[in-house]
Parts: sequence; structure tokens; C-alpha cells
Amino acid sequence: MDISAISECFDLVPVNVKPSQLYLDPHNPRLNAMGISGRKYSRDEVISPGIQREIVKKILAAEHKVAQLMNNIRTQGFLSGTGAFIVERIPGEKDKFLVLEGNRRTTAIKTLLENAGGLPKLVTTSLESIPVNEFRYRVGSPMSRDDVIDVYLGTIHISGQLEWGALERALYIYRSYTREIESITGGSAFRLVEDTVKDLAIKFSTDSGAIRKAIWVARVYEQLVNRGFPIERKKFSLLELCISDRKLRKEFFEMSPSCEFSEKGLEYFNSLMLIESAPLRNPEHFNMFKYIQRNGELSQINAIITGSGDLGRVYNAVRERREDSKVIDQLSDVRDRLRALNISGFGAEKEEENVLLEIKDIVQNKLLVLVRHSGVSEPVVAESRNALEEIRPRTVLELLSLEGQKVHELIKDAMRHFPNRSCIKSKLAAKVLLHVKLRTSGEPRKQAAGFIEDHLDRMISVGLVLEYGTVNRRVRLLVD
Repeated sequence: MDISAISECFDLVPVNVKPSQLYLDPHNPRLNAMGISGRKYSRDEVISPGIQREIVKKILAAEHKVAQLMNNIRTQGFLSGTGAFIVERIPGEKDKFLVLEGNRRTTAIKTLLENAGGLPKLVTTSLESIPVNEFRYRVGSPMSRDDVIDVYLGTIHISGQLEWGALERALYIYRSYTREIESITGGSAFRLVEDTVKDLAIKFSTDSGAIRKAIWVARVYEQLVNRGFPIERKKFSLLELCISDRKLRKEFFEMSPSCEFSEKGLEYFNSLMLIESAPLRNPEHFNMFKYIQRNGELSQINAIITGSGDLGRVYNAVRERREDSKVIDQLSDVRDRLRALNISGFGAEKEEENVLLEIKDIVQNKLLVLVRHSGVSEPVVAESRNALEEIRPRTVLELLSLEGQKVHELIKDAMRHFPNRSCIKSKLAAKVLLHVKLRTSGEPRKQAAGFIEDHLDRMISVGLVLEYGTVNRRVRLLVD
């Protein structure tokens, strides 16, 4: 479809109309965003008083700031030239015009005129005749009437200066897509057709990824509305985040080839983001849950979904567990890579020997250090383990009551499990608490962590522990 010649497909003719000749468009994306999505209105429905009153009521919603627009007209009168005001003559109706662009202004004018008794004469005079541009499609043009309107209004609101919000843009693109795909498939089951996606990307001067995402989110938004879920405009950004993440979209919410969530996915979305007690209320909460879903256990994920677990506490627990497993993950990766090493092509080249020497050095200075302090074959270490069990605190109060030397032993023993026997000070307290199996949270945990860090400072001051890298406060246990 060649859209470069769009200007040859229509004319904009200046005309003056009375407010009573203007009819609001129920297919306007602003209204679709408030829950009228998916319904198609006949000509008779569009001009019916009931439908028009419903549209006025919805446009008067505070989110559209019509009250401010009404106040400006009330004080200054209607000023033409403040933005595109485009109408189209309704087929089969004499002097009735559908508002394609300017629905907020039309609503403000009609509402003011319902109570015209309190308006200054100058204002009522300015509202008697409204200058607009009448859209006239040139029959026989290479583009259809609907395509021309899509491109023209899309240029204004999708890539132009008067952008709609994300929801309105998505619904507008989705409406264009559904019309295109219905003409291709004849109204069969909904699916994503990449060629049509590419055509729309050209039409709206954007990329295919943006079009695809708009279709996904608008499709699910429509599904939520039609199923009666309490989706609000302000929750749309969370819906975008859910669908933008491939793993969540496909595996968690189970989006189908028809671009809809499964029944389970809908319930998950409702529990996580829509109900009054929903745990995810902003992008920060969403990112926390995404981390839990990626790295947590099924019970932890279910705790958030069901509301039985606090988001912050579960997130912190997953992070701690993840931090503690990093060494295991790294060692497992080294082991697996060595097992998979193909030595059939080894030729004792100088470069190969140098790499082997480097690996040997790493094994001696890192891996063997871990083995020596792992308790695998050294009875002395086993004895220290037994001694440690005797002083292992069970509560924060017990920890705070320990003598300095015993706290030092706890710290030193925990530090033996760090690669190269070193650690970042900020992580040491959490490591010690985990090592002695002292599980706590909130203020008690802060008190316990501060107590351990204070003792580490004393150990540094008396030379039991070396300190280096002062920016990150990295410390290293002295080798006996």
C-alpha cells in the first residue's frame, strides 16, 4: 500500500456548523479506552440521543480535563485555530456531521449550551457557528476511506504533536489491524499476521515491534473489559509491562496465538493487579514480582498471587537465597565446562600451555582454598564446626549477648566460605546470619547486622582481618 500520496485521497473543506449539527464519535479511541472497546455502532445508533448522552458522560470524566476546557470557553469564548477540528458528513443525513477530531471541544460546547443562561453574550455568540474542516474522501482513490482516516489521524496522534496516551494509541492501532485482518481472513479466528503488521508499521511511521505490542496489549485489554474484570485506565501501564516481558507473556499469563490470556492468566492478572488488595501497583512492584517469578520457588510465587505473602519480604528472601547460591552456580558452571572440554585437538601449543598454567593458578589460589575450609577431609575443621555449634545463637538477643571472641569466631567461620576468603562488608552480616541459621527480618535483622559489622571493624582494627578497597569496603580474612 503506497501511502505517500495520501494527500491526493481527500480534501479538507472549511465549513461553519451549528453545535446541534455535531455528533460525537463512539468509536473514538478515548472512549474505547474507557470500556466501549469492541462494539460497532450503526448510523442510527450514533445519532440517537441515548448514545450521544452516554458519550458526553464519559468524555466529561475528569481524566479528559474537559472542565478546564469549558472554563476557558466560558471566559474567552470559543477560539478557532486552537487545534484540528475535523468532521465528516454522516451518509444519508442532511447537515449532520460526525466529529472525527475535536470530541472534547464538542462535548465542552454542548455542555455549556445546556446551561447557556449564565453565559456572557460574547460567549454564546462565539458558539452559534463553529468553524470546522469537513473531511471529504475522493472516491476512486488508491487507498480506502478508512485507511485514509487512519493514516491522517494517526499522523496527528501517534507520531505527531498531539499524541494520545499509550492506551488510546494501542486501541487505535488495534482497530486498524482488526479491520485489515477481517478483510483478509473473512472474520475467522483472530491471529497475528506479520505482513499486516508490517503494513501498519509503514502506515503509522513506526516499527513492527511497536505495532505488534500495541495489538497484544489492546487485545488483552479488550478481553479484560469484555470479561468484566475491573481494568482501569491507570492499570494499563502494568498490562504493557506484563506483555512486554516474553517469559511472563507466554509462560505465566499463557498468551495464546489469538493474543489472549488463558483463564488462569486472567485470574493471575486480576489477583496481582486489579483487585483492591492487589500487591502490584506500580512498575517497581512489577519488577520485584518479575524477579520472584524468575528466581523464586513456586510456593513464594503463589504466596504473592494469593496475597498470603508480603511482596517486600518474599522479594528479600528470594534475593538472599539467590546471593547465597551464586558460588554454587559458578562452581557448577566451571565443572560442567571442564567436563565438556574437548581435548582431542590439544597440541601443546604455547598459548594452550599458558592458558593451562593460568587455570592451574586459579585452582590453587581459589578452588583449593575452598576445599581446605569446606570440612571435607580436615578433622581440625570438623572440630571447629563442633565448637561453632556450641556458640550458635538462636535469637538476636543471644547474638547480642555473645562475647567478642565468640562473635569473631562466627565471622571468621562464615568468611571461609567466600571465594578467595574475601567479601564485601555490606554482604558479610547477611552471610553470618545465614551461616548460623539465624532467620529474622525487619528491625531485629538490622540490629543483628549492625552488631556483626561493628565486630568486623574491631577485627580490622586489631589486625585479625585485612581491609582493602575502601570504596566498597571489601575485607579479607588473614591467612593463619
